[in-house]
Amino acid sequence: MPDAYRDPEVYFKRFKNDGRRVLIVTEAIYTGKALRRLVALLRERNWEVDIAAIGIEGEGLIADEVREDNIGRVEIFSGKYQRNEGYDIPHTPRVYQRPDISGVYKNTRGVIESRPFRNLVPEEKRKSIQSAINQSRHDANIVVDHLMDWYKSQKK
Repeated sequence: MPDAYRDPEVYFKRFKNDGRRVLIVTEAIYTGKALRRLVALLRERNWEVDIAAIGIEGEGLIADEVREDNIGRVEIFSGKYQRNEGYDIPHTPRVYQRPDISGVYKNTRGVIESRPFRNLVPEEKRKSIQSAINQSRHDANIVVDHLMDWYKSQKK
């Protein structure tokens, strides 16, 4: 395990806060609990935090309050997405219905963090799906690069 996971100071001592902002890019946000520690650590060091997500789940005042309890008031950028009825996470693109290309699975019924898909797949099938997962991740990185270029252009 890298030292930065055990002691965040090992990681943060490499950076000076000179008015920087941090953009956290994640998949779906339901409660915000998975981001709680990261956001708190950044705020303790006076870094401004924004979050970009492909989906924000849970609607209404209660969902908003739960997210605020976990990550505070933070700017969350997300596209609008609505899928038909019967999907566990209707405001998130169907990536979680395709763990064979995303490499992870997640549901909103008790699972807070995404889990590796390999935990569900027999050993002999893992290699056969890895190339599709790798291609999907490559494609996602292209999208993230474009998002970062846009984000930087907005903050100047």
